[in-house]
Formats: sequence, structure tokens, C-alpha cells
Amino acid sequence: MSIAFQSFVGVDLHKCTVTLTAVDAAGEITRLKISTKSTGKIEAWLRTLPRPIWLAVEACPFVEWFIERYRPVVERIDIADATELAN
Repeated sequence: MSIAFQSFVGVDLHKCTVTLTAVDAAGEITRLKISTKSTGKIEAWLRTLPRPIWLAVEACPFVEWFIERYRPVVERIDIADATELAN
């Protein structure tokens, strides 16, 4: 079964801030840069996006909490290894 994702979200996760950039099926771009402590606001922002949502987050030592927190909010999450992608 193939899913026609309506929103693709890239996540740049740092210890204190996170930047989420979403692109919808029409190519419209939406961004949110916010404190990582603002988990409710991040979830609310994700819930405004057209569904289904595909989220990609860069691999980092503290990515697990982010994945666990937002797994129920999106249809798919992938972890991207920036070093591997650059090669």
C-alpha cells in the first residue's frame, strides 16, 4: 500500500532549539524555530499540517526523545545520517 504524503517535514534538532521546515504537496513552505522545551507548541504546529505527514530528523545523540514524543503525531518518521548523506 502506497501513501500519498501531503506534508514532508525536515527537523534540525539541537540541544536547546529545533527548526522544523515543512513542504506541502503544493510546494508551500512553513517553518517553526522554537525551544525544544516547547513540546506542546511543536505538536500543535505539526497538527496544523496537511496529513499524512512524513518527518525526517537528523541523527544525533539525543534524537530518541524527539522520535518517541512525536511518533503518535505523524504517519512516518525517518532518521537521516547527515554524514552518510553527504558522502
